[in-house]
Amino acid sequence: AAAAGGDAEALALVHALAARMARGVAAMALALDPEMIIVGGPLVRSGGPLVAELRRRVRPLCLSPVRIEGSQLGDEAVGLGAVRLALDRIDEDLFRLDRDVTRT
Repeated sequence: AAAAGGDAEALALVHALAARMARGVAAMALALDPEMIIVGGPLVRSGGPLVAELRRRVRPLCLSPVRIEGSQLGDEAVGLGAVRLALDRIDEDLFRLDRDVTRT
């Protein structure tokens, strides 16, 4: 919130963090070529200066543009991801069971 409000010390921290994150994010983008990279965590919720700075720093490190967005899920991200994984596994098991039944 302080960085979004223009606090110089908070902005300096955001810039330093973005500088540290940029190489890893760019390496991931170059290796995986994702449509989008979602960044989460408590600093992302504070109005977006980290995401904006990360975009600025990653852009020149990538061969093609990569979309970087802040997560909308907040503290729920891990729980929702776990639920999604469980549902995917259930789907896989049900479809495998269905295939096994139709073969016999």
